[in-house]
Amino acid sequence: MLEPDKKRSAKVDQFQDRVLGLLERNTNLKQPIKSYKIQMVFNISDIVVRQIIGKLRDQGYPIGSGKNGFWYAQDANELQSTIDELTDRMAVMSRRKQMLLKAQKKLLVEADGQMKIF
Repeated sequence: MLEPDKKRSAKVDQFQDRVLGLLERNTNLKQPIKSYKIQMVFNISDIVVRQIIGKLRDQGYPIGSGKNGFWYAQDANELQSTIDELTDRMAVMSRRKQMLLKAQKKLLVEADGQMKIF
């Protein structure tokens, strides 16, 4: 029996081309498709849908997204809001990483100012 991550990865591979076809043929900026509808069409989980979208983007497919769902972009402008959203998320994650690094550094210093050695 496959482990959950391997099972999910197999589903991503199995449904990637089908999801791409659905997006190419049935979506655009004005008619995106919600994740839950993709889930229902292919009987896959939300995380599988999101991993498929990520993999398609990694392969260079112009998949846009927003609060109304996913779409296959027809021109460069249709991707701008998605690019802006990803840029904002990256900035937030970078800031959180820096704060966690500071917190980690504080945890490494004991009350007497000596570094803990693990």
